[in-house]
Amino acid sequence: LPKKDVVGRGRSVTLFSPRRMSIFLHSSAPDPWEIQDTSRSYEWIKLFITALTLFPLRIMIFFLSFGLAILLSIIGTIGLKTPKKLEDTIPLGKYRTFIRLLFRLNLRFFLVGFGVWWVNKTELEEKKEPYQILIANHIAYLDALYIAYTYDFCPVVKAEILSWPLIGRMVRLFQPIPVARDSKTSRHDVKMEIERRTRAGSGFPPVLVFPE
Repeated sequence: LPKKDVVGRGRSVTLFSPRRMSIFLHSSAPDPWEIQDTSRSYEWIKLFITALTLFPLRIMIFFLSFGLAILLSIIGTIGLKTPKKLEDTIPLGKYRTFIRLLFRLNLRFFLVGFGVWWVNKTELEEKKEPYQILIANHIAYLDALYIAYTYDFCPVVKAEILSWPLIGRMVRLFQPIPVARDSKTSRHDVKMEIERRTRAGSGFPPVLVFPE
């Protein structure tokens, strides 16, 4: 690097010089890109043990919870008609609401199958007053599963999700608000539906919106 000086208050300060760069390049500081762990044998043993124990257990829990989720979504959506207009949607009855609760509880085992054993909550204490809308980040599928396990809601989703095999039926259990993002009319209808469902006494759970 060329020698550069900064002049101020009547003096010159050298930022980079060949001598300083030589000292820096030949220092004994550890390379940040090199693994410094000296217990690699321990890590290999731990990986071997978990591969024989925890990994098969997680696979079993995953498929059992996924199968139960499919069964609950089928039971909860049998005879559930999707109205042509969003404003014709009515809240679920007690029976379907109970099935949705079981579905949400099962999601905790689903998360264990993905390796999510524990989630540390570091946010501020949740407000006690009732709320009608949830706004959250959505950077992966796991965060949506955790939110569905923690809160009861009606999500705003892209319309094509409802046509996905298995997943679409599960989403229908939450009475989603589908939006065709390329349609201005659809976006307007979704806005009106959010306003309708978030009114006090509407009978719907809070609306979940992923701004992304």
